[in-house]
Amino acid sequence: MRQPLQLTEQEHLRVLLLDSRNRLVANHLVYVGNVNIAVIRVGEVFREAVRRNCAAIIAAHNHVTGDPSPSAEDLAVTKSLIEAGNSWTSSWWTT
Repeated sequence: MRQPLQLTEQEHLRVLLLDSRNRLVANHLVYVGNVNIAVIRVGEVFREAVRRNCAAIIAAHNHVTGDPSPSAEDLAVTKSLIEAGNSWTSSWWTT
């Protein structure tokens, strides 16, 4: 996951779609933003996972600057995704 995201000049949001044994089903590109922002609609993050009947997702995005520190917006989006995922009864891994 790191390699494709490091090589981009824009922010990308990808979702890893997992089956019930946490095996990778797909690596889905959800959004391409600009140099420092990607506007995210929570429903779009889950759309492909629901369509493919996946058991869990892992959402990841890059920072073009290379600084991995989460912004306030990153934290807010993460919270929104977790809340939406909880209503979808998905599994969450946080680090």
